[in-house]
Amino acid sequence: MSKKSLEKSLIIKWAIVIILPLVALFIPTGEVYTAVIKNFSIITLFAILIFGTEVMPNVIASLLLPVFYIILEVAPPSTAFAGWLGPIPWMVLGGLLMARIMLRTGILNRLAYSIIVRTGGTYMGLLLGIMISGVIAHILIPGKAMYPFSFITFGLCVALGYGKSLESSGIMLTGLFSTFVAHYFIYNPTYGIIQGIAANVGDTTISWFQYFYHNLPYVLYLPLLIFIIGKVCKPKQAGENPKEYAQTELKKMGKMNIDEKKSLFISILLLAFLLTESLHKVNASWGFLFAGVLFYFPGIQIGTDEDLKEVNYGLIIFVSACLSIGSVANAIGIGQILANTIIPLIQGFGSLGFFIIVFFVLLLGNFVMTPLGLYAALTVPLAQIGASLGISTLAVSYAIMNVGTEVILPYEWALGLMFFSFNLIDLKSFVKLFSIKAALSLVFLIVITIPYWKLIGLVP
Repeated sequence: MSKKSLEKSLIIKWAIVIILPLVALFIPTGEVYTAVIKNFSIITLFAILIFGTEVMPNVIASLLLPVFYIILEVAPPSTAFAGWLGPIPWMVLGGLLMARIMLRTGILNRLAYSIIVRTGGTYMGLLLGIMISGVIAHILIPGKAMYPFSFITFGLCVALGYGKSLESSGIMLTGLFSTFVAHYFIYNPTYGIIQGIAANVGDTTISWFQYFYHNLPYVLYLPLLIFIIGKVCKPKQAGENPKEYAQTELKKMGKMNIDEKKSLFISILLLAFLLTESLHKVNASWGFLFAGVLFYFPGIQIGTDEDLKEVNYGLIIFVSACLSIGSVANAIGIGQILANTIIPLIQGFGSLGFFIIVFFVLLLGNFVMTPLGLYAALTVPLAQIGASLGISTLAVSYAIMNVGTEVILPYEWALGLMFFSFNLIDLKSFVKLFSIKAALSLVFLIVITIPYWKLIGLVP
Protein backbone atom coordinates (compact mmCIF):
# COMPACT_ATOMS: atom_id res chain seq x y z
CA MET A 1 0.00 0.00 0.00
CA SER A 2 1.39 3.47 -0.92
CA LYS A 3 2.20 6.15 1.66
CA LYS A 4 -0.68 8.27 0.32
CA SER A 5 -3.13 5.37 0.68
CA LEU A 6 -1.92 4.73 4.24
CA GLU A 7 -2.41 8.40 5.15
CA LYS A 8 -5.90 8.39 3.65
CA SER A 9 -6.76 5.22 5.56
CA LEU A 10 -5.51 6.77 8.81
CA ILE A 11 -7.59 9.92 8.25
CA ILE A 12 -10.72 7.83 7.64
CA LYS A 13 -10.08 5.81 10.81
CA TRP A 14 -9.57 8.92 12.92
CA ALA A 15 -12.75 10.41 11.45
CA ILE A 16 -14.66 7.31 12.61
CA VAL A 17 -13.04 7.44 16.06
CA ILE A 18 -14.03 11.09 16.52
CA ILE A 19 -17.38 11.36 14.71
CA LEU A 20 -19.20 8.40 16.29
CA PRO A 21 -18.61 9.57 19.89
CA LEU A 22 -19.78 13.04 18.78
CA VAL A 23 -23.02 11.45 17.60
CA ALA A 24 -23.45 10.02 21.10
CA LEU A 25 -22.72 13.49 22.52
CA PHE A 26 -25.51 15.19 20.55
CA ILE A 27 -28.21 12.61 21.29
CA PRO A 28 -30.65 14.29 23.73
CA THR A 29 -30.75 12.84 27.24
CA GLY A 30 -33.93 11.37 28.64
CA GLU A 31 -35.33 8.80 31.03
CA VAL A 32 -33.26 5.97 29.54
CA TYR A 33 -30.36 7.82 27.93
CA THR A 34 -29.33 9.71 31.06
CA ALA A 35 -26.39 12.10 31.41
CA VAL A 36 -24.34 9.34 33.08
CA ILE A 37 -25.05 6.88 30.28
CA LYS A 38 -24.27 9.56 27.69
CA ASN A 39 -20.84 10.18 29.25
CA PHE A 40 -20.23 6.43 29.49
CA SER A 41 -21.18 5.98 25.83
CA ILE A 42 -18.86 8.76 24.63
CA ILE A 43 -15.87 7.53 26.65
CA THR A 44 -16.37 3.84 25.94
CA LEU A 45 -17.17 4.28 22.25
CA PHE A 46 -14.05 6.40 21.81
CA ALA A 47 -11.86 3.76 23.51
CA ILE A 48 -13.44 0.78 21.72
CA LEU A 49 -13.08 2.46 18.33
CA ILE A 50 -9.39 2.99 19.07
CA PHE A 51 -9.14 -0.69 20.02
CA GLY A 52 -10.84 -1.63 16.76
CA THR A 53 -9.03 0.74 14.38
CA GLU A 54 -5.65 0.76 16.19
CA VAL A 55 -5.06 4.42 15.31
CA MET A 56 -2.96 4.60 18.47
CA PRO A 57 -1.62 1.95 20.86
CA ASN A 58 -4.40 0.21 22.78
CA VAL A 59 -2.54 0.80 26.03
CA ILE A 60 -2.97 4.60 25.70
CA ALA A 61 -6.75 4.35 25.41
CA SER A 62 -6.74 1.73 28.19
CA LEU A 63 -4.91 4.09 30.56
CA LEU A 64 -7.28 6.98 29.85
CA LEU A 65 -10.50 4.97 30.04
CA PRO A 66 -10.92 4.58 33.84
CA VAL A 67 -9.57 8.09 34.47
CA PHE A 68 -12.25 9.67 32.28
CA TYR A 69 -14.92 7.53 33.93
CA ILE A 70 -13.90 9.21 37.19
CA ILE A 71 -13.41 12.75 35.86
CA LEU A 72 -16.81 12.78 34.11
CA GLU A 73 -18.46 11.20 37.20
CA VAL A 74 -19.61 8.06 35.43
CA ALA A 75 -18.29 5.87 38.24
CA PRO A 76 -16.23 6.16 41.43
CA PRO A 77 -12.58 4.98 41.42
CA SER A 78 -13.50 1.68 43.09
CA THR A 79 -15.73 0.82 40.12
CA ALA A 80 -13.65 2.44 37.37
CA PHE A 81 -10.58 0.47 38.47
CA ALA A 82 -12.43 -2.70 39.45
CA GLY A 83 -10.85 -4.55 36.53
CA TRP A 84 -7.42 -3.95 38.01
CA LEU A 85 -8.26 -5.45 41.41
CA GLY A 86 -9.26 -9.04 40.55
CA PRO A 87 -7.12 -12.08 39.68
CA ILE A 88 -7.44 -11.87 35.88
CA PRO A 89 -4.69 -9.26 35.18
CA TRP A 90 -2.33 -11.18 37.44
CA MET A 91 -3.19 -14.42 35.67
CA VAL A 92 -2.35 -12.81 32.33
CA LEU A 93 0.93 -11.45 33.75
CA GLY A 94 1.96 -14.89 35.03
CA GLY A 95 0.96 -16.55 31.76
CA LEU A 96 2.93 -14.05 29.65
CA LEU A 97 6.04 -14.42 31.80
CA MET A 98 5.81 -18.20 31.74
CA ALA A 99 5.30 -18.23 27.97
CA ARG A 100 8.28 -15.95 27.36
CA ILE A 101 10.65 -18.19 29.33
CA MET A 102 9.34 -21.45 27.87
CA LEU A 103 9.61 -20.16 24.32
CA ARG A 104 13.24 -19.29 24.98
CA THR A 105 14.11 -22.74 26.32
CA GLY A 106 12.91 -24.48 23.11
CA ILE A 107 10.84 -27.18 24.85
CA LEU A 108 7.85 -26.58 22.57
CA ASN A 109 9.85 -27.08 19.37
CA ARG A 110 11.18 -30.36 20.73
CA LEU A 111 7.68 -31.48 21.64
CA ALA A 112 6.25 -30.62 18.21
CA TYR A 113 9.01 -32.30 16.24
CA SER A 114 8.86 -35.41 18.42
CA ILE A 115 5.15 -35.86 17.74
CA ILE A 116 5.50 -35.16 14.01
CA VAL A 117 8.19 -37.85 13.79
CA ARG A 118 5.59 -40.33 15.08
CA THR A 119 2.67 -39.15 12.92
CA GLY A 120 3.97 -37.16 9.95
CA GLY A 121 4.58 -39.72 7.20
CA THR A 122 1.65 -38.33 5.15
CA TYR A 123 0.00 -34.92 4.76
CA MET A 124 -2.97 -35.93 6.93
CA GLY A 125 -0.58 -37.52 9.42
CA LEU A 126 1.44 -34.30 9.51
CA LEU A 127 -1.69 -32.27 10.32
CA LEU A 128 -2.60 -34.77 13.01
CA GLY A 129 0.87 -34.43 14.53
CA ILE A 130 0.61 -30.64 14.50
CA MET A 131 -2.83 -30.87 16.12
CA ILE A 132 -1.69 -33.17 18.95
CA SER A 133 1.46 -31.17 19.66
CA GLY A 134 -0.54 -27.92 19.47
CA VAL A 135 -2.99 -29.06 22.13
CA ILE A 136 -0.18 -30.23 24.41
CA ALA A 137 1.69 -26.97 23.83
CA HIS A 138 -1.45 -25.07 24.84
CA ILE A 139 -1.55 -27.03 28.10
CA LEU A 140 2.10 -26.11 28.73
CA ILE A 141 1.77 -22.39 27.92
CA PRO A 142 -1.96 -21.56 27.69
CA GLY A 143 -2.77 -18.74 25.34
CA LYS A 144 0.73 -18.33 23.87
CA ALA A 145 1.47 -21.57 21.97
CA MET A 146 0.38 -19.99 18.66
CA TYR A 147 3.59 -17.98 18.40
CA PRO A 148 6.16 -20.81 18.27
CA PHE A 149 3.82 -22.82 16.07
CA SER A 150 3.78 -20.05 13.48
CA PHE A 151 7.54 -20.59 13.05
CA ILE A 152 7.34 -24.39 13.30
CA THR A 153 4.69 -24.64 10.58
CA PHE A 154 6.50 -22.06 8.44
CA GLY A 155 9.65 -24.19 8.63
CA LEU A 156 7.70 -27.29 7.68
CA CYS A 157 6.19 -25.62 4.62
CA VAL A 158 9.56 -24.34 3.41
CA ALA A 159 11.28 -27.70 3.97
CA LEU A 160 8.52 -29.55 2.11
CA GLY A 161 8.70 -27.13 -0.83
CA TYR A 162 5.01 -26.19 -0.88
CA GLY A 163 5.61 -22.46 -1.30
CA LYS A 164 2.59 -20.12 -1.28
CA SER A 165 -0.21 -22.63 -1.78
CA LEU A 166 -3.30 -24.31 -0.43
CA GLU A 167 -1.08 -27.04 1.03
CA SER A 168 0.97 -24.48 2.99
CA SER A 169 -2.23 -22.78 4.10
CA GLY A 170 -3.50 -26.08 5.50
CA ILE A 171 -0.29 -26.69 7.46
CA MET A 172 0.05 -23.18 8.87
CA LEU A 173 -3.61 -22.74 9.78
CA THR A 174 -3.64 -26.17 11.42
CA GLY A 175 -0.87 -24.75 13.63
CA LEU A 176 -3.07 -21.76 14.48
CA PHE A 177 -6.33 -23.67 14.93
CA SER A 178 -4.76 -26.46 17.01
CA THR A 179 -3.13 -24.13 19.50
CA PHE A 180 -6.08 -21.71 19.64
CA VAL A 181 -9.11 -24.00 19.48
CA ALA A 182 -7.64 -25.89 22.44
CA HIS A 183 -8.92 -22.84 24.37
CA TYR A 184 -12.42 -24.08 23.78
CA PHE A 185 -12.10 -27.01 26.17
CA ILE A 186 -8.92 -26.34 28.20
CA TYR A 187 -9.08 -23.41 30.64
CA ASN A 188 -6.86 -20.52 29.60
CA PRO A 189 -6.08 -16.85 30.31
CA THR A 190 -7.96 -15.66 27.21
CA TYR A 191 -11.22 -17.09 28.54
CA GLY A 192 -10.36 -15.48 31.87
CA ILE A 193 -10.83 -12.06 30.26
CA ILE A 194 -14.39 -12.90 29.17
CA GLN A 195 -15.03 -14.71 32.45
CA GLY A 196 -14.03 -11.63 34.43
CA ILE A 197 -16.25 -9.29 32.39
CA ALA A 198 -19.24 -11.68 32.49
CA ALA A 199 -18.90 -11.98 36.28
CA ASN A 200 -20.56 -8.56 36.45
CA VAL A 201 -23.80 -10.27 35.38
CA GLY A 202 -23.70 -13.72 36.97
CA ASP A 203 -21.49 -16.21 38.75
CA THR A 204 -18.70 -17.42 36.46
CA THR A 205 -16.62 -19.21 39.08
CA ILE A 206 -15.39 -22.39 37.44
CA SER A 207 -12.83 -25.12 38.10
CA TRP A 208 -10.54 -26.63 35.48
CA PHE A 209 -12.61 -29.83 35.44
CA GLN A 210 -15.94 -27.96 35.21
CA TYR A 211 -14.66 -25.92 32.26
CA PHE A 212 -13.59 -29.11 30.51
CA TYR A 213 -16.90 -30.84 31.31
CA HIS A 214 -19.01 -27.91 30.13
CA ASN A 215 -17.11 -27.73 26.82
CA LEU A 216 -16.54 -31.44 26.25
CA PRO A 217 -18.07 -31.47 22.72
CA TYR A 218 -15.25 -29.27 21.43
CA VAL A 219 -12.84 -32.15 21.95
CA LEU A 220 -14.54 -33.57 18.83
CA TYR A 221 -14.72 -30.23 17.03
CA LEU A 222 -10.95 -29.83 16.70
CA PRO A 223 -10.13 -33.17 15.00
CA LEU A 224 -13.19 -32.75 12.77
CA LEU A 225 -11.93 -29.32 11.67
CA ILE A 226 -8.40 -30.62 11.03
CA PHE A 227 -9.77 -33.63 9.12
CA ILE A 228 -11.74 -31.31 6.82
CA ILE A 229 -8.65 -29.14 6.28
CA GLY A 230 -6.63 -32.27 5.46
CA LYS A 231 -9.16 -33.28 2.80
CA VAL A 232 -9.47 -29.80 1.31
CA CYS A 233 -5.72 -29.10 1.24
CA LYS A 234 -4.36 -32.55 0.42
CA PRO A 235 -1.47 -32.27 -2.09
CA LYS A 236 -2.11 -33.68 -5.54
CA GLN A 237 1.43 -35.05 -5.63
CA ALA A 238 3.57 -36.45 -2.83
CA GLY A 239 6.39 -34.11 -1.76
CA GLU A 240 9.19 -34.33 0.77
CA ASN A 241 8.56 -36.51 3.82
CA PRO A 242 7.70 -34.28 6.82
CA LYS A 243 8.89 -37.01 9.19
CA GLU A 244 12.45 -36.73 7.82
CA TYR A 245 12.43 -32.94 8.27
CA ALA A 246 11.29 -33.25 11.90
CA GLN A 247 13.95 -35.91 12.57
CA THR A 248 16.63 -33.57 11.19
CA GLU A 249 15.46 -30.70 13.41
CA LEU A 250 15.39 -32.93 16.49
CA LYS A 251 18.90 -34.09 15.74
CA LYS A 252 20.05 -30.45 15.57
CA MET A 253 18.55 -29.79 19.03
CA GLY A 254 20.48 -32.64 20.64
CA LYS A 255 19.53 -34.02 24.03
CA MET A 256 17.03 -32.23 26.24
CA ASN A 257 18.93 -29.66 28.30
CA ILE A 258 18.37 -28.78 31.95
CA ASP A 259 16.41 -25.58 31.18
CA GLU A 260 13.95 -27.54 29.04
CA LYS A 261 13.49 -30.08 31.82
CA LYS A 262 12.85 -27.33 34.38
CA SER A 263 10.31 -25.67 32.05
CA LEU A 264 8.50 -28.97 31.58
CA PHE A 265 8.52 -29.57 35.35
CA ILE A 266 6.87 -26.20 36.08
CA SER A 267 4.25 -26.81 33.40
CA ILE A 268 3.40 -30.15 35.00
CA LEU A 269 3.14 -28.45 38.41
CA LEU A 270 0.74 -25.85 36.95
CA LEU A 271 -1.40 -28.54 35.38
CA ALA A 272 -1.52 -30.41 38.71
CA PHE A 273 -2.53 -27.17 40.47
CA LEU A 274 -5.36 -26.59 37.98
CA LEU A 275 -6.60 -30.19 38.23
CA THR A 276 -6.73 -30.12 42.05
CA GLU A 277 -8.55 -26.80 42.48
CA SER A 278 -11.48 -28.55 44.16
CA LEU A 279 -9.07 -29.78 46.86
CA HIS A 280 -6.94 -26.72 47.62
CA LYS A 281 -9.77 -24.19 46.94
CA VAL A 282 -7.38 -21.58 45.52
CA ASN A 283 -8.66 -19.71 42.44
CA ALA A 284 -7.09 -21.31 39.36
CA SER A 285 -6.14 -17.89 38.01
CA TRP A 286 -3.44 -17.48 40.66
CA GLY A 287 -1.75 -20.66 39.45
CA PHE A 288 -0.48 -18.92 36.31
CA LEU A 289 1.16 -16.19 38.41
CA PHE A 290 2.72 -18.75 40.76
CA ALA A 291 4.07 -20.70 37.76
CA GLY A 292 5.65 -17.61 36.19
CA VAL A 293 7.33 -16.64 39.46
CA LEU A 294 8.66 -20.19 40.06
CA PHE A 295 11.11 -19.77 37.18
CA TYR A 296 13.07 -17.36 39.42
CA PHE A 297 13.14 -19.52 42.57
CA PRO A 298 16.34 -21.14 43.88
CA GLY A 299 16.98 -24.50 42.28
CA ILE A 300 15.22 -23.46 39.07
CA GLN A 301 16.49 -19.95 38.29
CA ILE A 302 16.05 -19.93 34.53
CA GLY A 303 14.04 -16.70 34.41
CA THR A 304 16.09 -13.60 33.54
CA ASP A 305 15.75 -9.83 33.82
CA GLU A 306 15.44 -9.77 30.04
CA ASP A 307 12.37 -12.04 30.24
CA LEU A 308 10.73 -9.56 32.61
CA LYS A 309 11.49 -6.70 30.24
CA GLU A 310 10.02 -8.58 27.27
CA VAL A 311 6.63 -9.22 28.92
CA ASN A 312 3.84 -7.35 27.12
CA TYR A 313 2.66 -5.21 30.03
CA GLY A 314 0.50 -3.20 27.64
CA LEU A 315 -1.71 -6.26 27.16
CA ILE A 316 -2.24 -6.48 30.93
CA ILE A 317 -3.33 -2.83 31.01
CA PHE A 318 -5.65 -3.46 28.05
CA VAL A 319 -7.20 -6.50 29.75
CA SER A 320 -7.78 -4.48 32.92
CA ALA A 321 -9.47 -1.72 30.91
CA CYS A 322 -11.78 -4.25 29.23
CA LEU A 323 -12.76 -5.59 32.64
CA SER A 324 -13.41 -2.04 33.87
CA ILE A 325 -15.79 -1.39 30.96
CA GLY A 326 -17.84 -4.36 32.12
CA SER A 327 -17.80 -3.23 35.76
CA VAL A 328 -18.92 0.30 34.95
CA ALA A 329 -21.54 -0.81 32.40
CA ASN A 330 -23.05 -3.14 34.96
CA ALA A 331 -22.97 -0.50 37.73
CA ILE A 332 -24.91 2.06 35.68
CA GLY A 333 -27.37 -0.50 34.26
CA ILE A 334 -26.32 -0.56 30.59
CA GLY A 335 -26.74 -4.32 30.29
CA GLN A 336 -30.23 -4.30 31.71
CA ILE A 337 -31.31 -1.45 29.42
CA LEU A 338 -30.06 -3.30 26.33
CA ALA A 339 -31.63 -6.51 27.56
CA ASN A 340 -35.01 -4.82 28.07
CA THR A 341 -34.78 -3.36 24.55
CA ILE A 342 -33.62 -6.48 22.69
CA ILE A 343 -35.39 -9.28 24.59
CA PRO A 344 -38.84 -8.54 23.10
CA LEU A 345 -37.27 -8.83 19.65
CA ILE A 346 -35.69 -12.25 20.21
CA GLN A 347 -37.96 -13.93 22.76
CA GLY A 348 -39.74 -15.85 20.06
CA PHE A 349 -36.46 -17.36 18.89
CA GLY A 350 -35.68 -19.03 22.24
CA SER A 351 -32.22 -20.07 23.38
CA LEU A 352 -31.29 -21.47 19.96
CA GLY A 353 -32.15 -18.20 18.26
CA PHE A 354 -30.21 -16.29 20.90
CA PHE A 355 -26.99 -18.23 20.25
CA ILE A 356 -27.39 -17.90 16.48
CA ILE A 357 -27.74 -14.14 16.94
CA VAL A 358 -24.62 -14.13 19.14
CA PHE A 359 -22.72 -15.96 16.39
CA PHE A 360 -23.64 -13.51 13.64
CA VAL A 361 -23.20 -10.42 15.84
CA LEU A 362 -19.61 -11.49 16.57
CA LEU A 363 -18.91 -12.65 13.00
CA LEU A 364 -20.05 -9.33 11.55
CA GLY A 365 -18.57 -7.33 14.42
CA ASN A 366 -15.11 -8.62 13.61
CA PHE A 367 -15.21 -6.77 10.28
CA VAL A 368 -15.01 -3.44 12.14
CA MET A 369 -13.53 -4.34 15.54
CA THR A 370 -10.94 -6.67 17.03
CA PRO A 371 -12.12 -9.75 18.97
CA LEU A 372 -10.83 -8.26 22.24
CA GLY A 373 -12.74 -5.05 21.52
CA LEU A 374 -15.90 -7.08 20.96
CA TYR A 375 -15.35 -8.96 24.22
CA ALA A 376 -15.12 -5.63 26.05
CA ALA A 377 -18.15 -4.11 24.34
CA LEU A 378 -20.59 -7.01 24.11
CA THR A 379 -19.96 -9.49 26.94
CA VAL A 380 -22.05 -7.70 29.57
CA PRO A 381 -25.10 -6.90 27.38
CA LEU A 382 -25.11 -10.39 25.80
CA ALA A 383 -24.76 -12.04 29.21
CA GLN A 384 -27.56 -9.85 30.55
CA ILE A 385 -29.85 -10.80 27.67
CA GLY A 386 -28.98 -14.47 28.11
CA ALA A 387 -29.68 -14.31 31.85
CA SER A 388 -33.07 -12.75 31.14
CA LEU A 389 -33.84 -15.74 28.93
CA GLY A 390 -32.76 -18.16 31.66
CA ILE A 391 -29.44 -19.01 30.00
CA SER A 392 -26.44 -19.52 32.28
CA THR A 393 -23.90 -16.70 32.21
CA LEU A 394 -21.27 -19.40 31.82
CA ALA A 395 -22.92 -20.68 28.62
CA VAL A 396 -23.00 -17.16 27.17
CA SER A 397 -19.35 -16.57 28.06
CA TYR A 398 -18.38 -19.91 26.48
CA ALA A 399 -20.27 -19.02 23.30
CA ILE A 400 -18.52 -15.64 23.09
CA MET A 401 -15.18 -17.39 23.58
CA ASN A 402 -15.88 -20.09 20.99
CA VAL A 403 -17.22 -17.91 18.18
CA GLY A 404 -15.57 -14.58 19.01
CA THR A 405 -12.70 -15.15 16.58
CA GLU A 406 -14.71 -16.34 13.59
CA VAL A 407 -13.29 -14.14 10.84
CA ILE A 408 -13.13 -14.18 7.05
CA LEU A 409 -10.30 -11.78 6.19
CA PRO A 410 -6.77 -11.57 7.69
CA TYR A 411 -7.04 -7.99 8.99
CA GLU A 412 -9.90 -8.95 11.32
CA TRP A 413 -7.80 -10.92 13.80
CA ALA A 414 -4.20 -10.28 14.87
CA LEU A 415 -3.29 -13.97 15.14
CA GLY A 416 -4.75 -14.78 11.73
CA LEU A 417 -2.84 -11.83 10.29
CA MET A 418 0.37 -13.03 11.95
CA PHE A 419 0.19 -16.44 10.23
CA PHE A 420 -0.86 -14.77 6.98
CA SER A 421 2.15 -12.43 7.15
CA PHE A 422 4.58 -15.33 6.58
CA ASN A 423 3.49 -15.06 2.92
CA LEU A 424 2.74 -18.75 2.48
CA ILE A 425 -1.05 -18.41 2.74
CA ASP A 426 -2.72 -16.83 -0.27
CA LEU A 427 -5.82 -14.73 0.37
CA LYS A 428 -8.13 -17.14 -1.47
CA SER A 429 -6.98 -20.04 0.74
CA PHE A 430 -7.28 -17.94 3.91
CA VAL A 431 -10.87 -16.97 3.09
CA LYS A 432 -11.73 -20.54 2.08
CA LEU A 433 -10.38 -22.21 5.23
CA PHE A 434 -11.68 -19.60 7.66
CA SER A 435 -15.10 -19.74 5.98
CA ILE A 436 -15.09 -23.51 6.44
CA LYS A 437 -14.20 -23.02 10.10
CA ALA A 438 -16.99 -20.46 10.60
CA ALA A 439 -19.58 -22.68 8.92
CA LEU A 440 -18.47 -25.69 10.97
CA SER A 441 -18.61 -23.61 14.16
CA LEU A 442 -22.20 -22.56 13.51
CA VAL A 443 -23.36 -26.08 12.62
CA PHE A 444 -21.49 -27.56 15.59
CA LEU A 445 -23.00 -24.96 17.93
CA ILE A 446 -26.55 -25.72 16.77
CA VAL A 447 -26.34 -29.49 16.36
CA ILE A 448 -24.02 -30.55 19.18
CA THR A 449 -23.06 -27.82 21.65
CA ILE A 450 -26.46 -26.33 22.51
CA PRO A 451 -28.16 -29.75 22.94
CA TYR A 452 -25.26 -30.75 25.19
CA TRP A 453 -25.60 -27.56 27.25
CA LYS A 454 -29.32 -28.27 27.58
CA LEU A 455 -28.52 -31.79 28.75
CA ILE A 456 -26.23 -30.54 31.55
CA GLY A 457 -28.50 -27.66 32.57
CA LEU A 458 -26.66 -24.58 31.26
CA VAL A 459 -29.39 -23.76 28.74
CA PRO A 460 -33.16 -24.09 29.35
